Amino acid sequence: MAYTFHDVNIFAFDVHSVPKALANPGCVQPAFGFLVDGDQYRAQYDAGAAAQTANLTVRPLTQRTLAHNRFWMRYKDLWFVNGKLDYWSLQLPFVGRPLHARLKLAATGPGFRASVRPVIYLSALGWSTNIHVHLSGDISPAQLTDLIGRLHTAKDIFLLGGAPKSLIDMFRLFAGWVRNEVYSPGCAPIDRESLSKYVVTSVTEFQGPLSYYKSPGGPFAQMSDADRSLMLGLLRGSPKTLQDYAKEVAEKRFTPTYSTNRPDFGLIDFNRGALVFMQEAALRQAAAGAAANQGKLRCHGSNTRLCLMMIYSLLASYDALETAALADQKIAALRNSLQATLKGLPKIYERNLFCQALYANHKQLQKLTS
Repeated sequence: MAYTFHDVNIFAFDVHSVPKALANPGCVQPAFGFLVDGDQYRAQYDAGAAAQTANLTVRPLTQRTLAHNRFWMRYKDLWFVNGKLDYWSLQLPFVGRPLHARLKLAATGPGFRASVRPVIYLSALGWSTNIHVHLSGDISPAQLTDLIGRLHTAKDIFLLGGAPKSLIDMFRLFAGWVRNEVYSPGCAPIDRESLSKYVVTSVTEFQGPLSYYKSPGGPFAQMSDADRSLMLGLLRGSPKTLQDYAKEVAEKRFTPTYSTNRPDFGLIDFNRGALVFMQEAALRQAAAGAAANQGKLRCHGSNTRLCLMMIYSLLASYDALETAALADQKIAALRNSLQATLKGLPKIYERNLFCQALYANHKQLQKLTS
């Protein structure tokens, strides 16, 4: 059946771990010494202080964000020491805003608009560049599938100062800024690329059929295999036939997540990305046009991205710090806190189906948190 997407949010991110800096604080520029010292890290957060380079402004997450963002407000509750929030044990990231990156989508399509916003999350563990692409208008499934595919592969998906850039180009540009302005170039290579690219697509307004991905026998019909193939195409960024869909199901190449009492669902590939489709609320949004509800749906996709980003970052650093922890008690204590945080996350964020699916299916996570 026909779908038209009116509001879509795409979040692409990478993950870089930096175990070397914790063991060698001199590998961090003086203005960013707080990144590798627990007491200074806490003090920088308490003060809400910013650090600035030629290309970045880096500051803590705001208290408003910690109080109202549905992911961070739960995440921060994992670590309180003597009644005080422990930013270091949590590794709550600092937010880096690029100062000179007027990024645009190179081409949209007839009937819809796009905006692009990059941000970099930094902590003692390393960094993650996040690029948010917001689409609005009338977007066909073919257009959205093509755009997601081009985000993965095209060399000219973005324009920076009029020059064509790929997603990987932008990740490399921002990584270069971080390596040269936050860390000491004399310590190169400073980082390990733990995750080169992960893309989360969230549909927040649409028109089309309302059906269960897998019907529990409720009031809505089960989605047809043709529409399931279409949804898989959105996850992959390339059109999928019924045969493609059947093959990927048989080979368990992706994991569907769905509620048993509502038609909201998603698809997740633990190595590539996720599709978030809260379709009941998104269809209601199209009928009502309520901006506040649309904001909540955008937050759900964004928070799913944040949860996945933090899990992959914590997990990569837990592994990367294994050797350094044997020789340094402070690093060992931090590594233990990473494990405790990973254990606690599925308990405090139990309503997010994507994070729960990751814990249920990721062997390394299962071993670490058992």
